[in-house]
Parts: sequence; structure tokens; C-alpha cells
Amino acid sequence: MQKKEIEIIRFKNGLKAVIEKKTNTENIHIGLIINVGSRNENKSIYGMAHLIEHLIFKGTNKHQARYILNRIDSVGGELNAYTTKEKTVIHASVNKKYFERALDLISEIFQFASFPEAQILKEKEVVKDEIQSYNDNPYEQIYDDFEELLFSGHSLAHSILGNVKSLDKINRKQIISFYKKHYNTSNAVVSILGHIDTRYIKEIIEQKFSADTLIGKAAGSSQKKLVAYKPFQKEIFKDTHQSHCIIGNHAYDIKSNHRLPFILLTNILGGPAMNNRLNMNIREKYGYTYAIEAQYSAYCDAGIFTVYFGVDNKYLQKTISLVKKELQFFKNNTLSKTMLTQAKDQLCGQISLANDNHISTMLANGKSLMYFDKVITYQELFAKINSITPGQIYECAQMVFNEKKISTLIYH
Repeated sequence: MQKKEIEIIRFKNGLKAVIEKKTNTENIHIGLIINVGSRNENKSIYGMAHLIEHLIFKGTNKHQARYILNRIDSVGGELNAYTTKEKTVIHASVNKKYFERALDLISEIFQFASFPEAQILKEKEVVKDEIQSYNDNPYEQIYDDFEELLFSGHSLAHSILGNVKSLDKINRKQIISFYKKHYNTSNAVVSILGHIDTRYIKEIIEQKFSADTLIGKAAGSSQKKLVAYKPFQKEIFKDTHQSHCIIGNHAYDIKSNHRLPFILLTNILGGPAMNNRLNMNIREKYGYTYAIEAQYSAYCDAGIFTVYFGVDNKYLQKTISLVKKELQFFKNNTLSKTMLTQAKDQLCGQISLANDNHISTMLANGKSLMYFDKVITYQELFAKINSITPGQIYECAQMVFNEKKISTLIYH
């Protein structure tokens, strides 16, 4: 793996930047990560952060939407964005000779979005169609419904997309107010990766992100404390060919010392590799299900663990029992040295392969700087993974896989 050449820059206006030099590519990848997502919304404006992510491409004080959408695509680059519970991300990839063009465009839509009334009305309809698309897909919807139940009463509970009722009520004045509160330099990180001379990047970033409107106190994410939840067993009847099921629980936040051991445990249980225990002991052994997976998502102050599967209704209860049997395996057993070593090698290998995706690496650098105020190198990460003990895995299983705290949501 190529040694990382990383530089972190901190600007007087609160903006932070991380630059990683890669000499084995002719391209530049630029990301702007803003510390705002759906958890910053109250009930009256659910879907606001995601709607703004759409609207920032629909016109600025300088240019109309056609210019914005054509500026990067016309030179063969890519421009995109997405919203999560805690972050809004804008990113572009271009040949290195168009670096300033891409950075200029990202800074413009960040600083000078104008939110034309006609575009607001149009994009609301686009998002409503997106919501309907999710509602038509039980795999997508069941995750949203499970999180709403698991985080009930908390800012992490509601869908990133919002709902039709809340979208209809959002007006331009509210949009601009939300935008001014959260879209500022103290609330953002710029991440750049590519074959570029880092000596002049600081000057360019400082020049591009200099609007007075950007300077402000970081609003951050809502820190409403999670309340103890009552585990639930809920069934929702839908007209679907399969039964869909999620089994899960609260898990560790992103800064927890248990996070990496639990990532490793989740990977062993139901990660992307075909030899994970859920796949081998349920799909391959019995053929009950085509899709079965375990996931763990960590937020700044919370976490969620889930096992999802789709199955013919006649195999539903058998599959639930088999999943719970796998969870109990880790509660009742510590991993052998051989099993743990193999699991560590597998996770490190997956991370190493992911490093070949320059966009993913660039965004990971930016998120690391935002969450931890530093960039954790792969060498540091691998060292931490290799130091995980069987006792740490066992401790995670006792807490998260506790059958008294496990919840279940079923779509029939």
C-alpha cells in the first residue's frame, strides 16, 4: 500500500482541510463535508437537510442550474452529493488540470446558493417521488421504520428524506434560515486527494472559501440524550411477496473504545464476505434466504446494529431462530486465536481494497478529521484492529446481543 502523504490545514475562519497526495493518478477528488444532517431538523421541517442538498445545485447568486450541472460534466468529471443523519457531502472528481474549476464550483454552491422559489417547488416534487420509491421498496423502508422505533423520541429517529406532509410545509424563509445556521466554515471540512502540489492548495482554498456569510459558530448536531428504550417485537402487514425482517439493538457511538471490536464482530457475523457466519450457516446450509446481512452504523453519540433478511413466510420463524442462535454463539463462546487472526486479516484486507477507491479514501479522510480532529492512517487502523482481543469481542456480544434488549420488526 502506498504510504500516505497527508497534510492538515486549519484556517482562521474555522474551516479545516485535509490533503492527501497520490502520485499514481492523474485525477483529483475533492469533497466538502458539512456537519449537518437530518438529526438537526425538528418535526416541522423533517427532510430539510436533504432538500437543501438538492437545491444547492439549482442556482446561486452567480449562476443558474444549467451552468452548475454542466460545469464539471462538460470536462468528463463527476459531481455529486448525499445527505446522512449527521452529514451533508458534496464531492467532485476531475482530471487534475480542472482542479480549480471543481473547487470553485463546490465553494460557490456552498456559499452562494440562492434557492429560487420555482426550484423549491420542483425539487419538493422530486423528493416526494424519491420517498415513494423508498416506500415501494420494502428493503429500504424497513430500515427507516426500524430506526424510527429504535430511536423513538430522538433526533436520529426520522427518515433522512422526511415525509410528504413536512415537505409541503417547508418554505423558502425556513430553508434560508437553516442554511445560514449550518452551512458555515466552522461546520465544514474540505478533503482533497490526488496528484497535486500541496504548496499552493492552502492559498486557493482560503481564496475560494472567503465569503463573509460563511463565518459563523459551528451549529453541530443535536445532542439530545438517548433514552432507555423498550425492546419491541412488531409486525406490519404489507402486500409483499417475501417476508422482510430486521433484528437489532442500540450499539456503540463512533468514539467508543468498543467500536472497532464491534466492527470486527459484525463483519464476522454478517459482513460482505461470502464466508460470514449468517451466510454460511443459514443461506448456504438451509437455502432459506437469498439476502441476509449484518450492519453496524456509528453516530457521534449513538449506534445501531441490525441483521436483515428477506425470506419466504414459511421459513420466517426458523430463520429468526437461526439468527438468534448465531448471536448467542458469540455470547456463549470466545473466539479462538486462529478464528480471530483470520477475522482480523479479512477485515484489514477489505479495508485495504477499499483504499483503491480514491473517492472513498478522500471522504474517509474528511470524516476522520471532522469526527476525531485528525486523520487516522491505515497503518494506525490496522494496528488497532490487530490488537483486538477475544475478551473485547466477547464483551461486545454480551452488551449488544443481549436477548432481553433485542428488537424485531417484520414485514409480511
